[in-house]
Amino acid sequence: MKSQIFFAVAALFLLTVRTYASKSKEQDLRDALFSAMFSADNQLNPQERECRYWLGTCSKTGDCCSHLSCSPKHGWCVWDWTFRK
Repeated sequence: MKSQIFFAVAALFLLTVRTYASKSKEQDLRDALFSAMFSADNQLNPQERECRYWLGTCSKTGDCCSHLSCSPKHGWCVWDWTFRK
């Protein structure tokens, strides 16, 4: 009887230790993700945007790819009737 109680208490202790360890790993992972998301490095180095393709939204012709121009009526990149290689 004493051995059964001892094994039950030991099993509960091991389960508690295992749960605590997994929670600590989860917290470390959460902290790492938050620091990566909110780091200032991403804000200081903006990336250059690609050109907009046919029927992509634009505000000026420079937003569109080389063979397209921005239509002032609709604000879309449309073909400018040129042929290039």
